[in-house]
Amino acid sequence: MSSVPSSTSSLPVTEKSSHMTVSDGPSLAEVEANQIDYAKFKKIVLRKVDRRLLPILGCLYSVALMDRMNLSTAFVAGAAADLHLAVSNRYSVLTLLFFVSYILVELPSNLFIRRFGPRKWLGVTAVLWGVVTLCTAFVNDWRQLAALRVLMGALEGGFFPGCVYLISTWYVRREVQTRLAAFYLLSTFIAGFIIVLGYSFTLMEGLGGIRGWRWIYIMGGLITLVVALVANFVIVDFPDQNTFLTPEQTAFVHDRIQKDRNDAEYDPFTWDKLLKYAREPKLWIFGLMYLGVTAPTYAIGYFLPIILGGMGFSTRDSQLLSAPPYVASVVSSFIVAVFSDRTGLRAPFIAGQTILTIFGLALIAYSQLESSRLVGVFFAVMGTQGNFPAILAWQSNNVVGQSKRAFSSALTVMFAGFGGIVASTVFRSQDSPNYFPGLWTCIGLQLMNLGIIACLTVAFWRKNKKARVAAECSEGEDQQYAKDWIEGRKGFFYTL
Repeated sequence: MSSVPSSTSSLPVTEKSSHMTVSDGPSLAEVEANQIDYAKFKKIVLRKVDRRLLPILGCLYSVALMDRMNLSTAFVAGAAADLHLAVSNRYSVLTLLFFVSYILVELPSNLFIRRFGPRKWLGVTAVLWGVVTLCTAFVNDWRQLAALRVLMGALEGGFFPGCVYLISTWYVRREVQTRLAAFYLLSTFIAGFIIVLGYSFTLMEGLGGIRGWRWIYIMGGLITLVVALVANFVIVDFPDQNTFLTPEQTAFVHDRIQKDRNDAEYDPFTWDKLLKYAREPKLWIFGLMYLGVTAPTYAIGYFLPIILGGMGFSTRDSQLLSAPPYVASVVSSFIVAVFSDRTGLRAPFIAGQTILTIFGLALIAYSQLESSRLVGVFFAVMGTQGNFPAILAWQSNNVVGQSKRAFSSALTVMFAGFGGIVASTVFRSQDSPNYFPGLWTCIGLQLMNLGIIACLTVAFWRKNKKARVAAECSEGEDQQYAKDWIEGRKGFFYTL
């Protein structure tokens, strides 16, 4: 027997089928009178949450990716000459500066998102970075561009960890990776087409007396502002603050989270908690893993058009060939996410995609055939893109408490910024066309991740073994076995 709690009573919802047709979720009276099928009720609620939460966040993140990564498109479309970006290591410096401010704002942002609410916090910052993107079209030298890149990083820095935190509060652990994958891969899929769209903007060269690379930022900024303004009305708040579910549906979400990990209630941040979380090695290790996957991801994103150009492709072909690997990764990564959620396993799937990344990077570095190097690009993109939501899900699954999850999400994504710094410094113009130092750095990071995966899996398995013994003890023995509880929760086990 399962239940759908309300603020006043616990409502029985049997698992027997009901012949009643339910369109938008049952009312309290309907649940009591008709004993609506639990699975049907769950499907209704989850579908309602999915539709309101994931598409708008995915669209917003896609324009964020577009705005930050248009730099490579603008570079090959004329900005390099107009702003003297090819001098020394200026291009690498511009990519690095974005991540400095990006890193600094991530943790504070996850503290403010709870105070102001996701709709206001995420929506307003999106409008502001849209304005910055628009302003980028009118810079006259690389120093002005550098200043705007710093500002862009500060505005975008809190968006992704905020989305991860928000999504994780709505779903149980075995649903999180599919949702994170849907959010992230939807944005990647859209961004893949936006890359092609970015090339089409360069064809506006000379229109109104404006260079083609400037049109990339003008149109990109306008697209961002339209999506951001819509988001201010569509983004949902946390489960306990939402207004789009009925009270019974909200109570159902609360009950599922509470049963899954016992942290449906928000526990406010304190300095003591913050210092306690910061001393936990597991959270930093997940961050290090995320650095390992984001460095090649950003490297490919920022330098792929340039690398393809070095392989002999024209500017047009370099832009067009940048999109298909990301489109392919959407399919492969979502399939992996579905199987990972169904099996309740994370480590084997992350390891498999890491090996695929290594193979792809090796092909890019050493194959003498252009077709083989392109296959390597596909493998590297598919592996890294698939591990983005996978590592975030593994991290989220093994943390209990909303304040700790907010800290952990921000810390993990903060390491993505360090990954971006690594990518911007090890892929240098002077290493063209093979980029051996950058590619080998990325391969080394994948080997590091394989080692971390093995160590974490063994450590979690050992702790789960002790926790299962502690979970079977009687209430009178709790004090004796409490030291073996995981995350201070009796009956909680690590996801492997």
